[in-house]
Amino acid sequence: MLSYYMEVEPPIIVRFGNNGIVTKQAIGKGEITFEITGGRHFTIDKILYVPGITKHLISISQATTNGIIIEFHYNHAIINLTQSRKWRPY
Repeated sequence: MLSYYMEVEPPIIVRFGNNGIVTKQAIGKGEITFEITGGRHFTIDKILYVPGITKHLISISQATTNGIIIEFHYNHAIINLTQSRKWRPY
């Protein structure tokens, strides 16, 4: 669930990795906090709210630009926050 939600004006056009444009635009933004191993948490800010999109998407390029290491495996992914400059576990 988004916290610190605020509407954005004008709406933001969202692009996917294949440069396709979402027909619906982001109308708000906020942040989301996840619980990770050991009861720790981390927060991602500037999460966009796009009505009509039914899946949660993360920008891999934004994550890796901020120092997060992401390893993709057959049926899961491992996210390593230890080198993150922005998304810090607490």
